[in-house]
Amino acid sequence: MSSGADAASDGGRRKLNFSSGPAVLPEQVLRRAQQALIDLDGSGIGILEHSHRGPEFARVLERTEAAIREVGGIDDSFAILFVTAGATHHFSMVPQSFLAEDQTADYCHTGVWSGKAIDEARRYGIVHVACSGEPEFAAIPATLTWSASPRYVHYTSNETIYGTQWTAPPAAAPAPLVCDASSDVFSRPLALANHGLIYAGAQKNLGPSGISLVIARKDFIETGRKDLPPLAQYRTFAREHSLHNTPNTFAIYVIGEVVAWIREQGGLTEMAARNTRKASLLYDFLDQSKRWRGHARPGSRSMMNVTFRGATKELEETMLSRAEERGMSGLRGHRSTSSSSSTRSSAPRQPERGLRAERGPARWGGGSAFVSRVTAEGRNVQRPPTQHSTPCATQRTAVEATARRKAARRLARAVTPLGTTVSTRAGARSTPLCIRVARMSEILSRPARRRARRGRALRATCSGAWRPHS
Repeated sequence: MSSGADAASDGGRRKLNFSSGPAVLPEQVLRRAQQALIDLDGSGIGILEHSHRGPEFARVLERTEAAIREVGGIDDSFAILFVTAGATHHFSMVPQSFLAEDQTADYCHTGVWSGKAIDEARRYGIVHVACSGEPEFAAIPATLTWSASPRYVHYTSNETIYGTQWTAPPAAAPAPLVCDASSDVFSRPLALANHGLIYAGAQKNLGPSGISLVIARKDFIETGRKDLPPLAQYRTFAREHSLHNTPNTFAIYVIGEVVAWIREQGGLTEMAARNTRKASLLYDFLDQSKRWRGHARPGSRSMMNVTFRGATKELEETMLSRAEERGMSGLRGHRSTSSSSSTRSSAPRQPERGLRAERGPARWGGGSAFVSRVTAEGRNVQRPPTQHSTPCATQRTAVEATARRKAARRLARAVTPLGTTVSTRAGARSTPLCIRVARMSEILSRPARRRARRGRALRATCSGAWRPHS
């Protein structure tokens, strides 16, 4: 995909977007969506204007579901649902549907979002915390303790705020798994075994905000309560193909285009490889840095978002400020934690170029991780070895050119305009000056004369006749 820094066709430049959600979208998808707003598939009507029950949108819905099934490896035992709400809506919709007042659900507590899901579940039934990463939430718990007969087991596959991720679903769960996969869905091959339901807010990985994707076993859906309002039952969405009421048609269109883009890139296996490669760039830097440290421990580190802290608050603010200056947006951590810096570095749609620093002046060290590019100018910061450990030829030329320009300004101040042009040359660049020449001994400073004796003097070429005063 095109980098966020690539020049747009209108001459503008897109920033590198590291926001956790709404997150970066492939530029190809944005271009196609731009066209679809005016004319969907040659219909002469834009996607925002088409009826959700018309044949044009029916084709969009059909191809979107087909792409999701193909890329995700999802068979017909699962229903694909589009719910016009974010993932937080499912924190209550799941227990409302499947948890009775006298029943127990097991929850794995790994951070802020699982905590919110636990709070909502307690409104409807009994919650047993099978494991907890408190207080630091720096690692996925290794030990899980199940209740006697849980209705389901809920976990959050990737915790964006603390930067931890389950490498595999909870093992040996005694009940169907329910997963909040908002921040890593379609970033790696789906592990569907033992899952009753997977839900994901689209804005982190799949499309715009205001819609969520649900992948649910049809037989699990049928075990839910039947006395709830229609839109509170997953079976309603399954039975009516997400068309019980008007869905978010534009969001469904974008999800289809993003999944098609993932397919074009090589599918979920390729996405996983890219994400691992990108995340490793940052973790390798953080592990050897003396002024930056990652929050998540090895073995639990997210391949989707990397959270880190600086040695001081001032250093963090400096990094964030310089990142913005260099076109990197969305690096600040979540408002609910003290973490100052986090990055959506490895989202499937984030270009790898966004994680690699362009080779720059030696003062930046030319490092491979963006942190080395935007941190304080090399002060006590450990970096990987680079070939720019000494000033390069370009830098020496720039320093000498600066000295020559200063000498030229002194020359200009020492004389008055007369119409005779003298050009000072610094490399291939020249600065014209209109001067009246006085005694050369009064024009050139002593440092300039010393440079002249060393063969690096200011050279002036004159047009027109001139002569110094005797």
